[in-house]
Amino acid sequence: MGVLLLGQSSSVASVIPGSPTSVVAVSGNTQLAVTWTAPASTGGSAITDYLVEYSSNGGSTWTTFTDPVSTATSCIVTGLTNGTAYVIRVSAQNAVRLSLPSANSAPATPANISVLAALPDLSVLVNAPPQSINVDALYDNPDVTGTVVRFTTNQSEPNNLIYIELFDQAGPNRTRTTPLTAANFLAYANAGEYNNTFIHRSVPGFVVQGGGFTVTSAQPGILIGSVTQFPAVVNEPKPAESSVANNVRGTIAMAKLGSDPNSATNQWFFNLADNSFGPNGLDNGRDGLDNQNGGFTVFGRVLGNGMAAVDAIAQVPRFGYASPFDTIPLRNVPGANPSTNPSFTNPAVDTTTLADDQFVKFLTIAPVDELVYSVTSSAPALVSPSFDSAGKLVLTYGAGVGTATVTVRASSVFNDDDFVDDSFSVMVTVAPPPPTALVITSDLATVSINLGVSFSHQITASGSPTSFGAIRLPTGLKLNAKTGLISGKPTKVGVFSVTLQALKKGSTAATATKVFTVVQAPTFTYAATINAKKGKALRVAPKIAGYPAPTFSILNGSLPPGLSLNASTAAITGTPTAVGTYPFTVRGSNSVGNTDRNATIMVK
Repeated sequence: MGVLLLGQSSSVASVIPGSPTSVVAVSGNTQLAVTWTAPASTGGSAITDYLVEYSSNGGSTWTTFTDPVSTATSCIVTGLTNGTAYVIRVSAQNAVRLSLPSANSAPATPANISVLAALPDLSVLVNAPPQSINVDALYDNPDVTGTVVRFTTNQSEPNNLIYIELFDQAGPNRTRTTPLTAANFLAYANAGEYNNTFIHRSVPGFVVQGGGFTVTSAQPGILIGSVTQFPAVVNEPKPAESSVANNVRGTIAMAKLGSDPNSATNQWFFNLADNSFGPNGLDNGRDGLDNQNGGFTVFGRVLGNGMAAVDAIAQVPRFGYASPFDTIPLRNVPGANPSTNPSFTNPAVDTTTLADDQFVKFLTIAPVDELVYSVTSSAPALVSPSFDSAGKLVLTYGAGVGTATVTVRASSVFNDDDFVDDSFSVMVTVAPPPPTALVITSDLATVSINLGVSFSHQITASGSPTSFGAIRLPTGLKLNAKTGLISGKPTKVGVFSVTLQALKKGSTAATATKVFTVVQAPTFTYAATINAKKGKALRVAPKIAGYPAPTFSILNGSLPPGLSLNASTAAITGTPTAVGTYPFTVRGSNSVGNTDRNATIMVK
């Protein structure tokens, strides 16, 4: 190459490749799945590699991701920090030099599957019944909030599965929600209407479209059917004032009839490139899909590495039949030209020679959980874990004793590398022997206690009680709950039915009844000399006490004529009829003993 003179154009400039386009980054665990579209111009020299750079400060500084030389238009950028937003740019390398970098991707934040509530350690008895634990509320993928739908295709692995997130819930990595359109799509999926549908339109660099037709085998050839159409859904385009692109690469949107914004029913398409704004060579310079026909409603995004599977569909040779099958992809057709020129299609082949598996089919399209679970045990003979058909963790216990570590792994349904492990221990022990029954062994015979006299009674019981109780003790007596000793001086007479208790944690309390009778010998007092007048009524009523209730009688002497003694109250009443001096002795008696009192009545 000659020396380049100032002001002279260089032939080198003509061979610099164009910049890659449509860079999309999808979050993973400490990583981003990045896809892009190859440059429209290779500069006349084949692309030999791509340079991928990432920035965590909005593009102020860049870090080069080191990976092997490759011409693939996707890679996994690893070694990133969860919770930090990154933008990605990509440059293309040919034999001459590196292109200018692409436009930055939208920000994407690596997100680890998070543990919302860790499973607790457990302790169970040997041969315990199986235990069921609901784990759905314990883990979450913070990057996914909408309904996840799995497209199962008849393509070869690893391009046989596509996962999308519907925009039916607010969340990251979208500008808005489209609940009506998402619900419309789910209605078809839940009804099984999308099973055995196929891609009937494929325009490389633009869209692949499906959802309208089914294909099954027939004799001869195949049978094409139409998907039942539910009522059209009201369009949910982006707001007119919004400048945010919606129909970007990696999104799914509803197809509809021309000049009718509210005509979307069952058909949808994946955006292979940024089709948001015009002009676009594929649509003759008209506005992009965000503006055409009232705007095409984007209702979901492709998750993980799913665009690799969508791109693989766009690589399938296309064949031209009558509309709407004028760009239909067919697999394994001998001699098919694999050109991905959007304006090229292979000539139609005889449909009687086709098998339904040659179409790019969706065997099923159905909602799935965002997380899948697996579980292991360090000692499966001791604790055998599994998940039942309802998705609950089931722990089955063996006959041995010991400790097992059980580890639950919650993984993203669309990215096996995005997971969290949650471990907990399970201790299996032998049941302790049943405690010796508590039985009160102390004397339960009725006991008499003299009022005001010191008293004690020891409660005893078998079974090693740790404390004692006594309910309704006589006034003046107290219980030492630790020793079981009842002691004190009773201050009130009567019969007390006391409930004795022997107590121990984990054992049934022992109870028994013992009767305490507090007694008192009779007490009463008269004046030594009682003056009375003949013919005048007399009443002498002493204050008495005693339990059981005493009775009173004249022991010695006699009362004056006309007076008498009340045997219950010791009261002397009546009207004396004779003058004189009358000494006497009154005795009070009960089961405790006798009390005598002497007195003299002088009648004048």
